[in-house]
Amino acid sequence: MPRPQIPHRRERILDAAQELILERGFDGMSMSALAERCGIGKGALYLEFASKNELVDHLIARSMRRITTALSERLAAGEMASLGDLYRIAADALLGDDLLTAAYLDDEAVLGGYAATRADDRYRRRFDWMDGYLRLLQRDGSLDAGLDPDALSLALAAFTVGLLSLSKVAGPLGRDRLAATIGAFATIVDRALTPAHAPAAMSPAAYASMRDLLDRLATDNEHPDTRDPAPETP
Repeated sequence: MPRPQIPHRRERILDAAQELILERGFDGMSMSALAERCGIGKGALYLEFASKNELVDHLIARSMRRITTALSERLAAGEMASLGDLYRIAADALLGDDLLTAAYLDDEAVLGGYAATRADDRYRRRFDWMDGYLRLLQRDGSLDAGLDPDALSLALAAFTVGLLSLSKVAGPLGRDRLAATIGAFATIVDRALTPAHAPAAMSPAAYASMRDLLDRLATDNEHPDTRDPAPETP
């Protein structure tokens, strides 16, 4: 993979790429237009990123790192006491990121053809990590022990993935409706899955498990996968 040649240039490119994607969508953004927006030559752009797909891999990874950092800070502040809280706090962080918010509100217009290339095994790994976290919550008494954690992981994943296509069937969502939808799901999770005798605060074991989950996600997002360069728009 190309290596950065000038300090901070990569971040400037990512900032400009996000602006263009939000303005024109992934399919409407070209590397030529991005180089012009950055005020650099197209060759210099390819020294940093081998393709438009690779650039957006890094752009989304950067957004996910920011969300993971926000979750970690709220966890450390004692604001995450339940599985529902995880969704509420994640929603706050998501809505603070323009690119990911736009993707959830209308992924086809924003991410376009890029969305079809997302086929790596990171999501399987993350599913397994969530499964392990749910099993610990069950042992801890914070989650209904009668539920199949594998099936529950799938159900939670179905909600998250389903949000990406919701605007296609329900029409435009807008930030407020997206936030309300995630908030309602978080409430359902807490009321339906939390036993009456559940501890009021996260136990040390549950805290450590959540800390480990967030650390794994942060590390996973440090190394976005690369792919063969896709045909570029001149």
